Amino acid sequence: MKLDAEKSGNVFSDLMVFTEKEVSICPWIAELSFEEILNEIQSEIDEVRRAEGSEELGGELADLFRDILLAMIIAERDLEVKPVEQLIQAALDKVRRRKPWVEEGKRVTKEEAVAIWNMVKAEEKKGKAGGT
Repeated sequence: MKLDAEKSGNVFSDLMVFTEKEVSICPWIAELSFEEILNEIQSEIDEVRRAEGSEELGGELADLFRDILLAMIIAERDLEVKPVEQLIQAALDKVRRRKPWVEEGKRVTKEEAVAIWNMVKAEEKKGKAGGT
């Protein structure tokens, strides 16, 4: 699997713009609470599980992805969470810290990957506990 970064970025950007517009215009979405979108996400997870091994799996995964994006936008709106772009950047930063071999193009064993992930995660927790 290889993604076309430019094409993927444009499609994702289009989805972001549409979803943000939808939150402000669609009456159902505009009134949707964070708790309600979490329930929608759980429902989509259940649908993904039921669709495993069928033609519907791709569509259900797309629905789940969109609902997670919607939850991020609603959390920003209602719970003063950072903007979606910052959350996505934080996710990328975290996975890059915890999987440095990927950026370097190195191969590691599963055991090495888990050990590095756990070591970096422990360092992160220690840094937070120390006030940094």
